[in-house]
Amino acid sequence: MTPSERSTIPTTSVTPRRRRNYDDPPNANALPTLNLIIRNDQREIASVMERFDDFATRNGMSSEVRAVFDIAFDEMLSNIIYYAYPDADTHAIEIRVDFDGQRVIAVIDDDGVPFNPFAHPAQNTDRPLAERDVGGCGIHLVRTMLDDVSYQRHLDRNIITLVKRVHV
Repeated sequence: MTPSERSTIPTTSVTPRRRRNYDDPPNANALPTLNLIIRNDQREIASVMERFDDFATRNGMSSEVRAVFDIAFDEMLSNIIYYAYPDADTHAIEIRVDFDGQRVIAVIDDDGVPFNPFAHPAQNTDRPLAERDVGGCGIHLVRTMLDDVSYQRHLDRNIITLVKRVHV
């Protein structure tokens, strides 16, 4: 990525690809969608959680759902930012959240090195903390709190999908 391309990556912003404009009358076929693009900078994570919390509140999601996704976004984005980029360049991470009234589906898309965080065995929580391997607890927590998690590598991009069933 050239320096001029890096400067065009917005700090946290909603992209114009949102399926529903909240200023327009509701359309029965439109799903509430939140689209964000952030830089691979740890400081961006707080604004993702803030924007998601606003989106969730506006769509009647419980505080439990907001807390689950705050933890999931913090864990997944932290891992991407810390481990996906061996270079010092600025990279864009795309986040899309859809809400169909029954499920929240979050997709995190990055151009980092291939890595499936869900391919590793689940953390053994029966062992005492002092005997456990370092790392992996956050991924274990995400797996436990969400109803479905998946990873795929497509066109040199990592795509993580997080799904939570909700009761509004």
